[in-house]
Amino acid sequence: MTGDRLPVFFLKGVGQGLATALFRKETLTDPLEPMPTVPEWLASYGVTPGDTSAFDRCETDWYALLDRRKRQTDAFLAGAFAGTCVYVALCLGSLAFVGWLVWRLIP
Repeated sequence: MTGDRLPVFFLKGVGQGLATALFRKETLTDPLEPMPTVPEWLASYGVTPGDTSAFDRCETDWYALLDRRKRQTDAFLAGAFAGTCVYVALCLGSLAFVGWLVWRLIP
C-alpha cells in the first residue's frame, strides 16, 4: 500500500482539517482503501471449512490489517484535529494583530 507510513496519514489529515475549516462544504474523506469483505478475504486465502490452519493464518492477518488501519485512521484524525487547531490559532492570531494595530493607531 502506498503511503503506509503514519506521518503521511497525519499530513493528509492536516490538509483535510484545514480544508474543512476553511471551506465549509468540504468534508473529511477516508484516505484508506475499503476493507475486503470476509468472504473475499477467506477466498483470497483459499480457506475451506475443514482447514483450520489456513483459517488461523487468515484470522491473524485480518487482525493485523485491522490494527494497521486503526493506527492509520488515528493518525489521520489527529492530523485533522491539528489542522483545525492551526486554523483556529491563525484566526485568533490575526484577530489579536488587528486589535493591536487598532490600539496603536488610536491615541
